[in-house]
Amino acid sequence: MTIRTAIYILIPTILLVGLFGFIQPKPAAKDKTEISASFYPLYFFASEIVKDRAAVYNLTPAGVEPHDYEPSARDMARIQNSDLVIYNGGGIDLWMEKIKNNLQKTDAVFVSAVENKGQTGAADPHVWLSSLLVKKQVAEILAALKQIDEKNFSFYETNAKELNNKLDDLDVNIRKALKNCKKRDIITSHAAFTYFAQDYGLNQIAIAGLSPDEEPSPKRLAEIAKFAQKNNVKYIFF
Repeated sequence: MTIRTAIYILIPTILLVGLFGFIQPKPAAKDKTEISASFYPLYFFASEIVKDRAAVYNLTPAGVEPHDYEPSARDMARIQNSDLVIYNGGGIDLWMEKIKNNLQKTDAVFVSAVENKGQTGAADPHVWLSSLLVKKQVAEILAALKQIDEKNFSFYETNAKELNNKLDDLDVNIRKALKNCKKRDIITSHAAFTYFAQDYGLNQIAIAGLSPDEEPSPKRLAEIAKFAQKNNVKYIFF
């Protein structure tokens, strides 16, 4: 397994939003707990935990950058009517942070990968790129589910344990795959792979900073090109 393949296995992988007041009709009685996730990794983790006992919605469409997504009126209504809203925080899905701060008349429980107690306090918000940090996110989701749907908690708890076992297996497999890897340098489009690099003893050389919108200087590009040639680096991860 190459470093590139390992990273792809781990990934199941900022527009400011003006919020307008609108009148929502009273929602019909729900058959299931409703969960909204700001983008795919969080949707995946929640889906693995709740299975068919709850309805999980991924708000960011496939192929759309979560930094840049602008929620539709339908998204806004879905968020307002959700029992649980899972978002990353730390600037990845800033539109969701704005919604949380401005949304009124909702009983939804909000859970953040970055901001909730027990998560990383570091500046890098890309916590889903570390299986160890994902396990903390699983714990946060599980705690929220106990709060909003206690009758199904034992079912959710069992699924969360299975997900954590998969994350442990993934961690072991990546460590084994990289054990004899002689090249430890990886060039990345921006500094998103810090946790992955820390977990597995890799050296991240980022072209740009944490924001994918940050433009590298000509000097930085020249430095990266020189480094890649000198060290025979053939891939850039993004």
